[in-house]
Amino acid sequence: MDKIVELFEHIELDFPDHNKFSDMFYVLTDDKAKAIKALPDRIFDFLTQYPKIEMEFLNNTCLFRLEKAIDKKESKQLCEIGVGLSKIIM
Repeated sequence: MDKIVELFEHIELDFPDHNKFSDMFYVLTDDKAKAIKALPDRIFDFLTQYPKIEMEFLNNTCLFRLEKAIDKKESKQLCEIGVGLSKIIM
């Protein structure tokens, strides 16, 4: 289904220098060059620590979630992800 959606909306983006990341995550963008330029190299290793994360970036906003309902342990993990992302992106 992802491939069908991609036909109408966005372009899948793979990162040849970050094969583990590309194997784990499905990245969509409508501007490939802008996305590559915006993502620092450190983010790939950081995000591979969280294989069940779903994320969306839009301008200066980042939304992310884990695959299931949030409990105390996952709330802490989401906070750690947010802090880690802010250190890399900001």
